[in-house]
Amino acid sequence: MVALANIAEKLVLTLALGCLIGIEREYKKEVEKKIVIFGIRTSILLALLGFLFAIISDTIGITSALAIGIATVLVISTVAFITRAIVYKFTGATTYVAMPIVFIVGFLAGIGEYGIAVTSAIIMTAFLAIKEELHGFVRGLTREEILNAIKFAIVAFVIFPFLPDTTISFINPKQFWLVVVLISFLEFVTYIILKSYGENKLILTGIFGGFINSEATVQKIAEKSKDVRIENEAFVGIILANASMILNRIIIAPIVYGSLFILRNFVLPASIAIIIAILLCYKAIKTKTKLKVNIHSPFSIMFALKFALLFLFVTLIMGFVSENLSLNILYLISFIAGFIASSPVVASTALIAAKGIIDIETAGKLILIACSSATLNKFFWVRYSENKNLRKSVTIASLIISLILLIGALF
Repeated sequence: MVALANIAEKLVLTLALGCLIGIEREYKKEVEKKIVIFGIRTSILLALLGFLFAIISDTIGITSALAIGIATVLVISTVAFITRAIVYKFTGATTYVAMPIVFIVGFLAGIGEYGIAVTSAIIMTAFLAIKEELHGFVRGLTREEILNAIKFAIVAFVIFPFLPDTTISFINPKQFWLVVVLISFLEFVTYIILKSYGENKLILTGIFGGFINSEATVQKIAEKSKDVRIENEAFVGIILANASMILNRIIIAPIVYGSLFILRNFVLPASIAIIIAILLCYKAIKTKTKLKVNIHSPFSIMFALKFALLFLFVTLIMGFVSENLSLNILYLISFIAGFIASSPVVASTALIAAKGIIDIETAGKLILIACSSATLNKFFWVRYSENKNLRKSVTIASLIISLILLIGALF
Protein backbone atom coordinates (compact mmCIF):
# COMPACT_ATOMS: atom_id res chain seq x y z
CA MET A 1 0.00 0.00 0.00
CA VAL A 2 2.83 2.37 0.94
CA ALA A 3 4.68 1.53 -2.31
CA LEU A 4 1.52 2.23 -4.33
CA ALA A 5 1.05 5.58 -2.60
CA ASN A 6 4.70 6.45 -3.32
CA ILE A 7 4.29 5.61 -7.02
CA ALA A 8 1.10 7.66 -7.16
CA GLU A 9 2.91 10.63 -5.59
CA LYS A 10 5.71 10.44 -8.16
CA LEU A 11 3.20 10.08 -11.00
CA VAL A 12 1.22 13.16 -9.94
CA LEU A 13 4.41 15.21 -9.71
CA THR A 14 5.54 13.95 -13.14
CA LEU A 15 2.25 14.90 -14.77
CA ALA A 16 2.26 18.31 -13.05
CA LEU A 17 5.79 19.13 -14.25
CA GLY A 18 5.02 17.93 -17.77
CA CYS A 19 1.90 20.08 -17.72
CA LEU A 20 3.87 23.12 -16.48
CA ILE A 21 6.35 22.94 -19.37
CA GLY A 22 3.58 22.04 -21.83
CA ILE A 23 1.46 25.07 -20.95
CA GLU A 24 4.31 27.38 -21.96
CA ARG A 25 4.78 25.50 -25.25
CA GLU A 26 1.03 25.50 -25.92
CA TYR A 27 0.87 29.25 -25.29
CA LYS A 28 3.68 29.83 -27.78
CA LYS A 29 1.91 27.68 -30.36
CA GLU A 30 -1.72 28.76 -29.95
CA VAL A 31 -1.48 32.37 -28.73
CA GLU A 32 1.80 33.66 -30.15
CA LYS A 33 1.44 31.47 -33.27
CA LYS A 34 5.03 30.24 -33.04
CA ILE A 35 6.20 27.15 -34.91
CA VAL A 36 6.27 24.71 -31.99
CA ILE A 37 6.12 20.96 -32.57
CA PHE A 38 5.03 19.84 -29.11
CA GLY A 39 2.39 21.31 -26.83
CA ILE A 40 0.85 20.37 -23.51
CA ARG A 41 -0.16 16.80 -24.47
CA THR A 42 3.23 15.87 -25.92
CA SER A 43 5.01 17.43 -22.95
CA ILE A 44 2.96 15.38 -20.49
CA LEU A 45 3.54 12.21 -22.54
CA LEU A 46 7.31 12.82 -22.63
CA ALA A 47 7.41 13.33 -18.87
CA LEU A 48 5.26 10.20 -18.43
CA LEU A 49 7.66 8.25 -20.65
CA GLY A 50 10.50 9.34 -18.39
CA PHE A 51 8.50 8.22 -15.36
CA LEU A 52 7.86 4.77 -16.89
CA PHE A 53 11.54 4.28 -17.69
CA ALA A 54 12.33 5.25 -14.09
CA ILE A 55 9.94 2.54 -12.87
CA ILE A 56 11.57 -0.16 -15.02
CA SER A 57 15.03 1.04 -13.96
CA ASP A 58 14.64 -1.18 -10.88
CA THR A 59 14.76 -4.13 -13.26
CA ILE A 60 17.27 -3.11 -15.95
CA GLY A 61 19.31 -0.58 -13.99
CA ILE A 62 19.23 3.24 -13.91
CA THR A 63 22.01 3.70 -16.46
CA SER A 64 20.43 1.36 -19.01
CA ALA A 65 16.94 2.79 -18.51
CA LEU A 66 18.15 6.36 -18.88
CA ALA A 67 20.28 5.58 -21.95
CA ILE A 68 17.50 3.68 -23.75
CA GLY A 69 14.94 6.33 -22.84
CA ILE A 70 17.04 9.27 -24.03
CA ALA A 71 17.91 7.41 -27.24
CA THR A 72 14.18 6.85 -27.87
CA VAL A 73 13.34 10.51 -27.28
CA LEU A 74 16.24 11.66 -29.47
CA VAL A 75 14.85 9.58 -32.33
CA ILE A 76 11.41 11.17 -31.83
CA SER A 77 12.81 14.71 -31.52
CA THR A 78 15.06 14.22 -34.56
CA VAL A 79 12.08 13.16 -36.67
CA ALA A 80 10.16 16.19 -35.38
CA PHE A 81 13.12 18.47 -36.14
CA ILE A 82 13.49 17.19 -39.71
CA THR A 83 9.72 17.29 -40.34
CA ARG A 84 9.51 20.91 -39.16
CA ALA A 85 12.52 21.85 -41.27
CA ILE A 86 10.96 20.33 -44.40
CA VAL A 87 7.37 21.50 -43.88
CA TYR A 88 7.92 24.92 -42.27
CA LYS A 89 11.49 25.69 -43.43
CA PHE A 90 12.33 26.35 -39.80
CA THR A 91 15.47 24.93 -38.17
CA GLY A 92 15.38 26.31 -34.60
CA ALA A 93 16.85 23.78 -32.16
CA THR A 94 14.81 24.68 -29.06
CA THR A 95 12.31 21.83 -29.52
CA TYR A 96 15.07 19.35 -30.31
CA VAL A 97 16.81 20.16 -27.01
CA ALA A 98 13.65 20.62 -24.93
CA MET A 99 12.10 17.21 -25.58
CA PRO A 100 14.90 15.13 -23.97
CA ILE A 101 14.93 17.51 -20.99
CA VAL A 102 11.19 16.95 -20.41
CA PHE A 103 11.88 13.20 -20.49
CA ILE A 104 14.71 13.59 -17.94
CA VAL A 105 12.47 15.68 -15.68
CA GLY A 106 9.92 12.83 -15.67
CA PHE A 107 12.70 10.31 -15.06
CA LEU A 108 14.04 12.31 -12.09
CA ALA A 109 10.56 12.52 -10.57
CA GLY A 110 10.16 8.78 -11.10
CA ILE A 111 13.34 7.91 -9.16
CA GLY A 112 12.41 10.26 -6.31
CA GLU A 113 14.74 13.20 -7.08
CA TYR A 114 11.94 15.68 -6.49
CA GLY A 115 14.08 18.75 -5.81
CA ILE A 116 16.17 18.42 -8.99
CA ALA A 117 13.09 17.58 -11.09
CA VAL A 118 11.06 20.58 -9.89
CA THR A 119 13.99 23.00 -10.11
CA SER A 120 14.89 21.82 -13.63
CA ALA A 121 11.28 22.12 -14.83
CA ILE A 122 10.91 25.64 -13.43
CA ILE A 123 14.22 26.84 -14.89
CA MET A 124 13.43 25.27 -18.26
CA THR A 125 9.95 26.82 -18.37
CA ALA A 126 11.35 30.22 -17.41
CA PHE A 127 13.99 30.14 -20.14
CA LEU A 128 11.47 29.02 -22.74
CA ALA A 129 9.07 31.79 -21.68
CA ILE A 130 11.64 34.61 -21.88
CA LYS A 131 13.25 33.46 -25.12
CA GLU A 132 12.36 36.66 -27.00
CA GLU A 133 13.56 38.85 -24.12
CA LEU A 134 16.88 37.00 -24.03
CA HIS A 135 17.28 37.48 -27.78
CA GLY A 136 16.50 41.17 -27.37
CA PHE A 137 19.02 41.47 -24.56
CA VAL A 138 21.76 39.82 -26.60
CA ARG A 139 21.01 42.09 -29.57
CA GLY A 140 21.46 45.08 -27.26
CA LEU A 141 24.89 44.00 -26.00
CA THR A 142 27.99 45.73 -27.21
CA ARG A 143 31.08 43.85 -28.36
CA GLU A 144 32.94 45.17 -25.32
CA GLU A 145 30.30 43.78 -22.94
CA ILE A 146 30.45 40.36 -24.59
CA LEU A 147 34.26 40.27 -24.41
CA ASN A 148 34.19 41.39 -20.76
CA ALA A 149 31.72 38.63 -19.90
CA ILE A 150 33.89 36.01 -21.64
CA LYS A 151 37.02 37.22 -19.83
CA PHE A 152 35.19 37.20 -16.52
CA ALA A 153 33.91 33.66 -17.10
CA ILE A 154 37.45 32.47 -17.89
CA VAL A 155 38.95 34.02 -14.77
CA ALA A 156 36.01 33.07 -12.55
CA PHE A 157 35.60 29.43 -13.51
CA VAL A 158 39.02 28.40 -14.83
CA ILE A 159 40.98 29.80 -11.89
CA PHE A 160 38.42 28.78 -9.25
CA PRO A 161 39.30 25.03 -9.14
CA PHE A 162 42.97 25.86 -8.53
CA LEU A 163 42.40 28.14 -5.54
CA PRO A 164 43.40 26.61 -2.19
CA ASP A 165 40.49 25.41 -0.07
CA THR A 166 42.21 26.26 3.20
CA THR A 167 41.74 29.11 5.67
CA ILE A 168 44.47 31.74 5.67
CA SER A 169 44.02 34.42 8.34
CA PHE A 170 40.29 33.53 8.60
CA ILE A 171 39.87 33.84 4.79
CA ASN A 172 39.34 30.81 2.57
CA PRO A 173 40.50 31.82 -0.98
CA LYS A 174 38.11 29.41 -2.72
CA GLN A 175 35.09 30.49 -0.68
CA PHE A 176 36.13 34.14 -0.97
CA TRP A 177 36.26 34.04 -4.78
CA LEU A 178 33.00 32.09 -4.92
CA VAL A 179 31.30 34.94 -3.05
CA VAL A 180 32.71 37.44 -5.56
CA VAL A 181 31.44 35.36 -8.49
CA LEU A 182 27.98 34.82 -6.94
CA ILE A 183 27.49 38.51 -6.20
CA SER A 184 28.69 39.49 -9.69
CA PHE A 185 26.32 36.95 -11.24
CA LEU A 186 23.40 38.18 -9.11
CA GLU A 187 24.01 41.73 -10.28
CA PHE A 188 24.47 40.54 -13.87
CA VAL A 189 21.00 38.93 -13.79
CA THR A 190 19.65 42.29 -12.64
CA TYR A 191 21.56 43.93 -15.50
CA ILE A 192 19.85 41.58 -17.98
CA ILE A 193 16.45 42.64 -16.62
CA LEU A 194 17.46 46.30 -16.85
CA LYS A 195 18.65 45.98 -20.46
CA SER A 196 15.51 44.06 -21.42
CA TYR A 197 12.85 46.20 -19.76
CA GLY A 198 13.99 49.38 -18.08
CA GLU A 199 16.91 51.03 -19.84
CA ASN A 200 14.73 53.77 -21.34
CA LYS A 201 12.66 54.42 -18.22
CA LEU A 202 14.13 56.45 -15.36
CA ILE A 203 12.11 54.73 -12.62
CA LEU A 204 13.03 51.19 -13.73
CA THR A 205 16.62 52.30 -14.27
CA GLY A 206 16.64 53.45 -10.65
CA ILE A 207 15.25 50.15 -9.36
CA PHE A 208 17.48 47.79 -11.34
CA GLY A 209 20.48 50.10 -11.66
CA GLY A 210 20.49 50.73 -7.92
CA PHE A 211 20.74 47.00 -7.33
CA ILE A 212 23.87 46.89 -9.51
CA ASN A 213 25.57 50.16 -8.53
CA SER A 214 23.50 52.80 -6.77
CA GLU A 215 26.20 55.50 -6.88
CA ALA A 216 26.70 55.23 -10.64
CA THR A 217 22.94 55.08 -11.19
CA VAL A 218 22.29 58.21 -9.13
CA GLN A 219 25.07 60.03 -10.97
CA LYS A 220 23.69 59.03 -14.39
CA ILE A 221 20.13 60.04 -13.50
CA ALA A 222 21.33 63.32 -11.98
CA GLU A 223 23.23 64.16 -15.15
CA LYS A 224 20.07 63.60 -17.21
CA SER A 225 17.82 65.67 -14.92
CA LYS A 226 18.53 69.19 -16.24
CA ASP A 227 15.05 69.24 -17.76
CA VAL A 228 12.52 70.33 -15.11
CA ARG A 229 9.87 68.15 -16.80
CA ILE A 230 11.58 64.97 -15.58
CA GLU A 231 12.30 66.24 -12.06
CA ASN A 232 9.69 64.00 -10.41
CA GLU A 233 10.81 60.93 -12.30
CA ALA A 234 14.47 61.63 -11.57
CA PHE A 235 13.66 61.95 -7.85
CA VAL A 236 11.81 58.63 -7.88
CA GLY A 237 14.61 56.93 -9.81
CA ILE A 238 17.27 58.14 -7.36
CA ILE A 239 15.35 57.24 -4.19
CA LEU A 240 14.33 53.83 -5.54
CA ALA A 241 17.95 53.25 -6.55
CA ASN A 242 18.83 53.68 -2.89
CA ALA A 243 15.99 51.38 -1.78
CA SER A 244 17.21 48.79 -4.29
CA MET A 245 20.73 49.15 -2.90
CA ILE A 246 19.43 48.30 0.59
CA LEU A 247 17.58 45.27 -0.83
CA ASN A 248 20.82 44.15 -2.47
CA ARG A 249 22.56 44.22 0.92
CA ILE A 250 19.74 42.19 2.47
CA ILE A 251 20.40 39.52 -0.17
CA ILE A 252 24.22 39.68 -0.06
CA ALA A 253 24.50 39.16 3.71
CA PRO A 254 22.95 35.65 3.90
CA ILE A 255 24.75 34.57 0.70
CA VAL A 256 28.12 35.30 2.34
CA TYR A 257 27.11 34.19 5.83
CA GLY A 258 25.61 30.95 4.55
CA SER A 259 22.34 31.28 6.44
CA LEU A 260 19.28 33.52 6.68
CA PHE A 261 19.95 33.73 10.42
CA ILE A 262 22.11 36.83 9.92
CA LEU A 263 19.02 38.75 8.79
CA ARG A 264 17.53 38.54 12.26
CA ASN A 265 19.00 41.77 13.59
CA PHE A 266 18.83 44.08 10.61
CA VAL A 267 16.15 42.98 8.15
CA LEU A 268 13.29 44.81 9.93
CA PRO A 269 14.92 48.29 10.04
CA ALA A 270 16.21 47.78 6.48
CA SER A 271 12.74 46.77 5.28
CA ILE A 272 11.17 49.78 7.00
CA ALA A 273 13.71 52.03 5.24
CA ILE A 274 12.76 50.51 1.88
CA ILE A 275 9.04 51.00 2.58
CA ILE A 276 9.61 54.63 3.62
CA ALA A 277 11.61 55.20 0.42
CA ILE A 278 8.72 53.84 -1.65
CA LEU A 279 6.21 56.02 0.24
CA LEU A 280 8.37 59.11 -0.34
CA CYS A 281 8.20 58.36 -4.06
CA TYR A 282 4.51 57.56 -4.26
CA LYS A 283 3.16 61.03 -5.04
CA ALA A 284 6.02 61.84 -7.41
CA ILE A 285 5.27 59.01 -9.84
CA LYS A 286 3.35 60.95 -12.47
CA THR A 287 5.30 60.97 -15.72
CA LYS A 288 6.56 58.23 -18.01
CA THR A 289 9.45 59.86 -19.81
CA LYS A 290 11.56 57.67 -22.08
CA LEU A 291 15.16 58.63 -21.46
CA LYS A 292 18.11 56.32 -22.01
CA VAL A 293 20.51 55.96 -19.07
CA ASN A 294 23.52 53.71 -19.63
CA ILE A 295 24.59 51.45 -16.76
CA HIS A 296 27.75 49.41 -17.29
CA SER A 297 27.63 45.61 -17.08
CA PRO A 298 28.82 44.22 -13.71
CA PHE A 299 29.97 41.01 -15.40
CA SER A 300 33.54 42.08 -16.16
CA ILE A 301 37.04 41.48 -14.85
CA MET A 302 37.55 45.04 -13.63
CA PHE A 303 34.19 45.18 -11.87
CA ALA A 304 34.85 41.88 -10.09
CA LEU A 305 38.45 42.70 -9.21
CA LYS A 306 37.51 46.09 -7.74
CA PHE A 307 34.86 44.43 -5.60
CA ALA A 308 37.23 41.57 -4.64
CA LEU A 309 40.05 43.95 -3.61
CA LEU A 310 37.72 46.15 -1.56
CA PHE A 311 36.10 43.04 -0.08
CA LEU A 312 39.50 41.63 0.91
CA PHE A 313 40.85 44.94 2.23
CA VAL A 314 37.77 45.71 4.35
CA THR A 315 37.60 42.12 5.62
CA LEU A 316 41.21 42.17 6.82
CA ILE A 317 40.78 45.55 8.52
CA MET A 318 37.49 44.65 10.16
CA GLY A 319 38.85 41.28 11.25
CA PHE A 320 41.90 42.90 12.81
CA VAL A 321 39.88 45.62 14.55
CA SER A 322 37.33 43.09 15.84
CA GLU A 323 40.05 41.00 17.47
CA ASN A 324 42.28 43.80 18.78
CA LEU A 325 40.39 47.09 19.14
CA SER A 326 37.02 48.39 20.35
CA LEU A 327 33.64 48.01 18.65
CA ASN A 328 33.32 51.80 18.33
CA ILE A 329 36.26 51.83 15.90
CA LEU A 330 34.63 49.00 13.97
CA TYR A 331 31.41 51.01 13.68
CA LEU A 332 33.41 54.02 12.46
CA ILE A 333 35.16 51.91 9.82
CA SER A 334 31.81 50.56 8.65
CA PHE A 335 30.45 54.09 8.30
CA ILE A 336 33.49 55.45 6.41
CA ALA A 337 33.87 52.43 4.14
CA GLY A 338 30.12 52.29 3.54
CA PHE A 339 30.22 55.86 2.25
CA ILE A 340 32.68 54.69 -0.43
CA ALA A 341 31.16 51.27 -1.23
CA SER A 342 28.75 49.47 1.08
CA SER A 343 28.57 46.08 -0.66
CA PRO A 344 32.15 45.05 0.31
CA VAL A 345 31.42 46.19 3.88
CA VAL A 346 28.27 44.06 4.08
CA ALA A 347 30.07 41.06 2.53
CA SER A 348 33.04 41.50 4.91
CA THR A 349 30.75 41.84 7.93
CA ALA A 350 28.86 38.68 7.00
CA LEU A 351 32.15 36.81 6.44
CA ILE A 352 33.72 37.66 9.80
CA ALA A 353 30.38 36.91 11.48
CA ALA A 354 30.37 33.48 9.79
CA LYS A 355 33.87 32.88 11.19
CA GLY A 356 32.64 33.71 14.70
CA ILE A 357 34.84 36.81 15.03
CA ILE A 358 31.81 39.02 15.73
CA ASP A 359 28.31 38.08 16.87
CA ILE A 360 25.12 38.35 14.84
CA GLU A 361 23.88 41.42 16.72
CA THR A 362 27.08 43.36 16.01
CA ALA A 363 26.98 42.25 12.37
CA GLY A 364 23.44 43.59 12.01
CA LYS A 365 24.44 46.97 13.40
CA LEU A 366 27.47 47.20 11.12
CA ILE A 367 25.35 46.41 8.06
CA LEU A 368 22.75 49.04 8.99
CA ILE A 369 25.49 51.64 9.56
CA ALA A 370 27.05 50.83 6.17
CA CYS A 371 23.66 51.14 4.44
CA SER A 372 23.00 54.42 6.26
CA SER A 373 26.35 55.79 5.12
CA ALA A 374 25.74 54.57 1.55
CA THR A 375 22.42 56.43 1.62
CA LEU A 376 24.10 59.64 2.78
CA ASN A 377 26.61 59.52 -0.07
CA LYS A 378 23.74 60.24 -2.46
CA PHE A 379 24.19 63.88 -1.34
CA PHE A 380 27.43 63.87 -3.27
CA TRP A 381 26.24 62.03 -6.39
CA VAL A 382 23.09 64.11 -6.83
CA ARG A 383 25.32 67.21 -7.10
CA TYR A 384 25.82 66.19 -10.73
CA SER A 385 22.33 67.58 -11.31
CA GLU A 386 21.85 71.26 -12.15
CA ASN A 387 18.30 71.06 -10.78
CA LYS A 388 18.33 72.70 -7.31
CA ASN A 389 14.87 71.41 -6.40
CA LEU A 390 15.94 67.85 -7.18
CA ARG A 391 19.09 68.19 -5.08
CA LYS A 392 17.06 69.52 -2.17
CA SER A 393 14.34 66.84 -2.31
CA VAL A 394 16.87 64.00 -2.66
CA THR A 395 18.88 65.38 0.29
CA ILE A 396 15.81 65.48 2.56
CA ALA A 397 14.61 62.01 1.52
CA SER A 398 18.09 60.54 1.94
CA LEU A 399 18.40 62.03 5.42
CA ILE A 400 15.10 60.43 6.44
CA ILE A 401 16.08 56.99 5.10
CA SER A 402 19.58 57.23 6.61
CA LEU A 403 18.17 58.22 10.00
CA ILE A 404 15.80 55.23 10.02
CA LEU A 405 18.75 52.89 9.38
CA LEU A 406 20.85 54.52 12.11
CA ILE A 407 17.99 54.26 14.62
CA GLY A 408 17.72 50.57 13.70
CA ALA A 409 21.43 50.16 14.46
CA LEU A 410 21.00 51.73 17.90
CA PHE A 411 18.23 49.39 19.05
